[in-house]
Amino acid sequence: CCCKRKKDGIHRRECLSWLHSAVVMNFRYSPLPLIPVFTMLAWTTLIVSLYKINLHEHWLADVDIAEKMELDSSTNTFLALSLMLVLTMRVNQSYSRWWEGRTLWGAIVNRTRDLASQSGLWLRGDEALREGVISHCVSFVYTTKHHLRGERDLGDLCDLHVVPQAVVPPSEKVAEFEAASNMPVQVVTELRALVTQAFARRLISEMQLRCMDANITSLTDSLGGCERILRTPFPLSFVSHLRCFLLIYLIVLPFTLLNRLGWMTIPTMLLVSIALMGVEHMSEEISEPFGHDYNDLKLDTICGTIASNLAQIKGFQPDRVQEGPCVSVVPSIATSRCLSPSSAASASQV
Repeated sequence: CCCKRKKDGIHRRECLSWLHSAVVMNFRYSPLPLIPVFTMLAWTTLIVSLYKINLHEHWLADVDIAEKMELDSSTNTFLALSLMLVLTMRVNQSYSRWWEGRTLWGAIVNRTRDLASQSGLWLRGDEALREGVISHCVSFVYTTKHHLRGERDLGDLCDLHVVPQAVVPPSEKVAEFEAASNMPVQVVTELRALVTQAFARRLISEMQLRCMDANITSLTDSLGGCERILRTPFPLSFVSHLRCFLLIYLIVLPFTLLNRLGWMTIPTMLLVSIALMGVEHMSEEISEPFGHDYNDLKLDTICGTIASNLAQIKGFQPDRVQEGPCVSVVPSIATSRCLSPSSAASASQV
């Protein structure tokens, strides 16, 4: 009985969540082009009103306006099929841009964690250098976020309510990043200089240097991928053609519904306009995934998660790692991604 009540409670919550997302969240957070929708509503109201008035008043006895205003539904069917094809392509391409942006930020999360862990274990000989690498990793994610949004203020990077104090960079460094033309590139350059300095002081081996440099290169690649999405807008000719075709379809559609639906043509056209124009407008919004809109990537949350994880890594005491045969395994595991497949296979057999 307890299990049954538990399952019923879960099912009820899922139903409520489904209804909430379908009704409340849909109208609250889904983008809706109000002006085009109400324009089509006014157009439909005008067409239906003229149709009904002519049926009762017979303005023109020699011309049957009602009959001439009706169109064959087969014409509308061919238009709808063509429109659905183009609209589907638009949605798929927009979502591909959104998902690629999320994938690139996922790579940034992984590489910053990896780089912070490497510095936490391998740079035990210089605490200042170790802290510098970790704080630069935090600085990279926040400068990348603001760079993609076209912002220059890094105030949240110094906000202790947003970033843990353990990984907050010095204020003069933040000012230096803000003065750079490309803030994340400046951070990556200084980060690579810190790693090179560690190698010059023999704090890390050549293989460890290659692994840390590979993570830094991966951060640069992710930054370049995000900039490619940002600076390559959706082709204007494709968007213009789709909207023109969509407008023609919505203008013609009321003429195929007049005879069968009458006044119900108005609410029907309202729902169709909201559905089609809403999907097209939503596709436009998610094709630029780095902004502040509700459907954009939650970059503030991602950056906060990275800062919290790196503060945890920084608080780890390297002295807890016992000296012994197992210590040599740490570099080999961490550096396996820097080796070729054949080299990695040979190393695993040793």
